Amino acid sequence: MNPALSHPPTRESHRPTECSGQPAPTERAAAWSPRAEDAQHQALFDIRAEAEADALCRLLNLIVVHGYPPAEVHAVQDGDWLQVRLRVPRLPRQRAGVIAARLRSLVDVAGVDLAFRAI
Repeated sequence: MNPALSHPPTRESHRPTECSGQPAPTERAAAWSPRAEDAQHQALFDIRAEAEADALCRLLNLIVVHGYPPAEVHAVQDGDWLQVRLRVPRLPRQRAGVIAARLRSLVDVAGVDLAFRAI
């Protein structure tokens, strides 16, 4: 009989190991998890989009769906364009970058600038 089969594997025996032979940490910080430094800044989105009837709703939805409602929304129509400024406190930088990319991918969005400012 194969000796490896005579002892059933345990949870500890299947834990990955690092190159040093020590067990690898089982907990990793998730990239999307809020961090302490996120509480110290706010994301500022400056968006230029075509002034369509549902433009503002679509822009806001891309942010709110992540659970970060804007603290401030300022929108001004200038002819066929809509200038929107959104201030979102405690939004993680990585998530803000992904949201900005998604905003830029909308057909009626001409540009998105993303900046961060201390609270």
